[in-house]
Amino acid sequence: MDDLRRAGDSAGSEIYVEALGVPPGLGEPIYRRLDACLAYAFMGLNAVKGVEIGDGFEVVGCRGSLNADRMGTQYKDGFASNHAGGILGGISTGAPITAKVAIKPTPSIRQEMPTLTVDGNDTVVSTKGRHDPCVGIRATPILEALTALVLIDQVMAQRGQCGNGTEAVPISILVSFSTAIFVAWPALNSFLVRKNSRIKNRIQDASALLSVVIT
Repeated sequence: MDDLRRAGDSAGSEIYVEALGVPPGLGEPIYRRLDACLAYAFMGLNAVKGVEIGDGFEVVGCRGSLNADRMGTQYKDGFASNHAGGILGGISTGAPITAKVAIKPTPSIRQEMPTLTVDGNDTVVSTKGRHDPCVGIRATPILEALTALVLIDQVMAQRGQCGNGTEAVPISILVSFSTAIFVAWPALNSFLVRKNSRIKNRIQDASALLSVVIT
C-alpha cells in the first residue's frame, strides 16, 4: 500500500464473503432469489465490478458429476461439498453462504491521465488530496453489513409469509446483523445518505425485529 501511495497509483482487490449459521429455506426460486438479492446488494456498492456465488466462474470448466454437492446424513450440513455457496435454486441450503466480490482499482489517482472536458476537448486530470490506494479495505465491513441486511430482509419476508416462527431464526444471525451494522455504520451511513433513505427505514425495521426476536 505504501508503494502504491508513493507512486500515486491504486490496486483492485477480491473480497471473500461468508455467512455462517444461515437456516435453510430463505429466499425464493424466482424474482427474490437469495443469490440474486445478494448480488444486487453487492453490485450497488461503489467500485464493485463482479460478484461470484460459491465457485462462481470456476464451474465453467467443471463437470456436473464433480460440481454437484452430494447429500447424505453422514455429511456436515447434509452436503459433502459446498460448490453452490450455500444457495440452490435461489434458496438457502443451511450450508455456509459464500461469495467473492471484485473491487476495481480506483481511478482517482495522482498520476496524470488523459481525459476530455465537458466541451469534448483533450486534457489531463490528476486527483490530488487524500485517496485510498485500495478501496477494498473500506468495502469489507460494508459488504458484511449488506450481507446482514439481505439476510434479515429474507428472514422478515419469510416471517411475513409463513407466520411468526421466530424460533426458526437462529439468534446468531440476528446478533451478527446487529454487530455488522454497528461496526460498519459510519461508512454505511454515509453511503446510505447518498443512495436512498428507504434503505435506512429498512434498517430501522430490521432493528425492531431484532429486539422482538431476542426478547
